Amino acid sequence: MSFPIANYSSHQQSLVTLLETSCGRPLVFISGKKDYGKTWLLKWFRTEVANRCAVVAFDLAARQDLLSPSLILRRCADVLGSGYFRSFLDKAHVYNLSRSVVIQNVKIDGSHNVVTGDAGETLKEQVLVAMDLTEFFVADLKNLAVQRPPVIFVFDHFDEAGSLVRDWLVEGLIPALRAVPHSRLVLAGRELPRTGDTSWESELATVTLAGVQDATAWRALVKLLKKDFPAQGAADPDVFLEGAILATKGIPGTLMPIIQAFPPAP
Repeated sequence: MSFPIANYSSHQQSLVTLLETSCGRPLVFISGKKDYGKTWLLKWFRTEVANRCAVVAFDLAARQDLLSPSLILRRCADVLGSGYFRSFLDKAHVYNLSRSVVIQNVKIDGSHNVVTGDAGETLKEQVLVAMDLTEFFVADLKNLAVQRPPVIFVFDHFDEAGSLVRDWLVEGLIPALRAVPHSRLVLAGRELPRTGDTSWESELATVTLAGVQDATAWRALVKLLKKDFPAQGAADPDVFLEGAILATKGIPGTLMPIIQAFPPAP
């Protein structure tokens, strides 16, 4: 079955162009308010390209992961093949001998770290360490023999990330990836970093999600989900659907549960 997503076709195309070898905008920022479908759009994208290239994805709102730059880079190395990242992993091990780490604004002290994190006592020091580690990671990434290029890094819920991760993404990882022709990065969130004074603004495509007002697209989704209109909408499904779109402003996270509650098609 096709992936059930509302009609964000132009936005989907912006993501698909990341697969092109001569991609002129290897960075894509996706913004939108709550329930406008950012996470669902990323899920569609990962499903769409899963068998065509390497994708490493992170949910920055997943508190159980306690994500820090070094943990993110380590996970990237694991997914892409740790054997390709020997230099980075050796350097990361040295940095992680620090007695104190700060992850998502939670400080853990002691001679042994409970969670592998980034060396440095202050946020500024941690960002600097993270940028050093990023240089080693990117150096190894340049030499990665990618069988199905490109390598796409996906980050959801940027606005939920701690200061360390946000600063590192904007000041460290994104600029560093410019030196790797086969790398791409997608960043999504309700709020995104300012780009006006960055060196990579010209390589950025910005996507803003709004409600989907196209009744035809939602009707196609009803069919894709193998649903039928409820009794009160059976006489004139188009009018019923247009009323639902008007009431929900076409916001996918609000309208989708309504459609999913429709009775199954006969």
